[in-house]
Amino acid sequence: MRRLRVTVTRLRAGQLMDNNSPVDDWSQPDRHPVRGALVQPAGTAEEQERRDSSTTRYQLQFMPDPEVTERDGFPDIQAGDRIELPGDDRQWRIIGEPLIQPSLTGIGYLYFEISLTEG
Repeated sequence: MRRLRVTVTRLRAGQLMDNNSPVDDWSQPDRHPVRGALVQPAGTAEEQERRDSSTTRYQLQFMPDPEVTERDGFPDIQAGDRIELPGDDRQWRIIGEPLIQPSLTGIGYLYFEISLTEG
């Protein structure tokens, strides 16, 4: 079975100085399309007390791209970045550090999860 791969948008914050300390500025992030994402549901959770918020998670995987010269062909995605999914202008946060998963065949993949809490 062939899985559909899509283009997502990687968002990276600019930097502002606040009391001589750099802080992320998400008002106009740098936007960079990243093709070839395999997006799969990873789970949902609901706040148990009042059920007024929910968190949704997705897994993203990228195979190496021969046109990308950095990071062994993997896209430049970092823990502090955010992701926009196709048709969805909300900013999803990356959970933890993106990992390169090795493979016995020598062709690994870049893996990370994203989450969005609403409510």
